[in-house]
Amino acid sequence: MGYFSILVVDDEIDLLETLVKRLQKRNIDTVGVKSGEEALETMAIKRFDVVILDVKMPGGSTVLKPCGKSNVISH
Repeated sequence: MGYFSILVVDDEIDLLETLVKRLQKRNIDTVGVKSGEEALETMAIKRFDVVILDVKMPGGSTVLKPCGKSNVISH
């Protein structure tokens, strides 16, 4: 599998920490942040291949526009 990076954005700290730890355990470059604002700041500094985002958290939907609508998969 090729190298890629993931940004995890969630205001539920326990879930955020669990996801980040499990992905990092598999040697996947993973960064976790707890708000939409932090996500935007982090994406301004580093490019991510995948963003796992809680769009229902406060400020979550503000991250969608910079990610690009054509690349968004939601459930």
